[in-house]
Amino acid sequence: MKKIIPITTLLLLVCMALFAQTVNIKAVSTSTRFAGSASFEPGPLMNVPRMGHVAITLPDGRTGFFGGHTTNFVALNTSEIWTPGNTTPVTLTMNYYHSWPAFVLLNDGRYLLAGGCSNIGIPKYATSEIFNPSNTSFTAVGNMVRFRSSMNSGGTAMSDGKVLIAGAWWTHNNAHTYGELFSPNTNNFSAVGPFEAARSHVVVMPTGDGKAVVVGGRTATGNSTQQIMELYDPGTGSISTIQTELFSDDPDWVVSSDLRPTGVQKMEDGRYIWLAYKIIDAVFHYRLLVFDPATKTISHFETIPPLPTSEASTRFYRHPVVDTERNRIHLMATSSGASYPIITIFSVDLSTGILIQLENSFNPGYYIDGADINLLQDGRLMISGGSSANTNFTPVRNTLLIDLEFTSIPSQVALIPQGWSGLSSYIIPNQPAIEDVFAPISNELIIAQTMNEMFYPGQNINTIGNWVSHSAYKIKTNSACSLSIVGAFETDMSVSLNAGWNLLPVVTPNDVDAANLLTFVNGFVIAKDVAGTGVFWPQYNINTIGNLLPGKAYYVMMTAPGVVDYTKD
Repeated sequence: MKKIIPITTLLLLVCMALFAQTVNIKAVSTSTRFAGSASFEPGPLMNVPRMGHVAITLPDGRTGFFGGHTTNFVALNTSEIWTPGNTTPVTLTMNYYHSWPAFVLLNDGRYLLAGGCSNIGIPKYATSEIFNPSNTSFTAVGNMVRFRSSMNSGGTAMSDGKVLIAGAWWTHNNAHTYGELFSPNTNNFSAVGPFEAARSHVVVMPTGDGKAVVVGGRTATGNSTQQIMELYDPGTGSISTIQTELFSDDPDWVVSSDLRPTGVQKMEDGRYIWLAYKIIDAVFHYRLLVFDPATKTISHFETIPPLPTSEASTRFYRHPVVDTERNRIHLMATSSGASYPIITIFSVDLSTGILIQLENSFNPGYYIDGADINLLQDGRLMISGGSSANTNFTPVRNTLLIDLEFTSIPSQVALIPQGWSGLSSYIIPNQPAIEDVFAPISNELIIAQTMNEMFYPGQNINTIGNWVSHSAYKIKTNSACSLSIVGAFETDMSVSLNAGWNLLPVVTPNDVDAANLLTFVNGFVIAKDVAGTGVFWPQYNINTIGNLLPGKAYYVMMTAPGVVDYTKD
């Protein structure tokens, strides 16, 4: 005999669902994720110890090391060009000294080097020149209007070919408030400004309508931060403020320039990506910042999981290295070692936002402060320079080559909201012990329950044991988090349900139409969100669920045993 469920009971359940706290549960359902490893080997020794230089991969695959300073904090007027496969770079003499110069990629493929510091890092030079990679030559151009140490200023070429340089270190003059406009047609500079904010470490980027933005950085002496974004219009010479914070809903985030040209931060979609930080109670928090030249807007590029904080003994060093060919970015991080900091590489898949920490770390035997990092054409990373004693007086000749290897493995990443939610997966974990599965969110997880068992780590209760095929849970977390599950794809697409209430997993990587999947299942009555407003109740033509989403689990009421076959959707 078919079991009859009182209508009052069902109505009560639906009301509970409809008036429950709305929870926007998202699930990132990736059929594969990448695991990776990094292998480190010494690269070619530079001909002189060098730090505070610019390292850039040239169009023909060679790497150039430009300027910087050498032993005893002496400014350099040399560059070195290294060809992969060779053991020694070739030294070239520049026209001028460029320790921490402004380094800008021109629209015709040449590079502008402008200004820099004299010995012991004192801003002094306005002298400038252009490097042509096609014939490896340096050509002197006009001086900037103001001398400036551009180790802490930024520059970019705009669509008309002119270059805006802004920001400067220290208060020897007012270059920190005024910019420079360089014309490749005349090879001369003219003054720009004043800007509203006096600053160093500034990021300068082009906009889609031929203008440029000046954003972030620090004050001229570096003792506090600047978040304001200003817009420069070369047509009128005007400067206006666009916004006063990087993120209006989350203040105090900071972005600062480094020596690499702005163009290397450009992703395949035309947006620019940078590393931003925020200090809370002496802990560095990190996020990726994206600037869209078309809309002149800044947004947060969300990684899954979020970037670790310095509380996890991780300090990110330099902005992300963008690999447009492979649609990835790489972040270099350091952590404390017995003698020198340990280097670790993180990578982000730009199509999914999935962040992974690559296996293997490395102690280079020196400090990487003052070093630069660039992407070689074959996908390897190259770190050049650094310091033997963590001072500007003790640079090294070393370079380090990092080979990155990635493999794809089945995985799913679920975004879990704060509070109660339903959780399932189409992946059977490689390490099925429930403690291991939930270990990445051990700080957030309060409890996980099946219909009969529970995992309650705060009370040392675990009657679940293992995450097995068709597992589904009602879980509670103290904050939003993401859970990555790595293993093998679920192969059994038929989920058996008992009479009464069940937790239904979603065992496919695709969204599933609830009506198509459940309407004709023997004994099916109603499906509802574990926590939320979604209900599918065909008897009363109610369907606020729409699709069942991978990563979630749902309550299902049955009057008799039945089977949900995901192959029939």
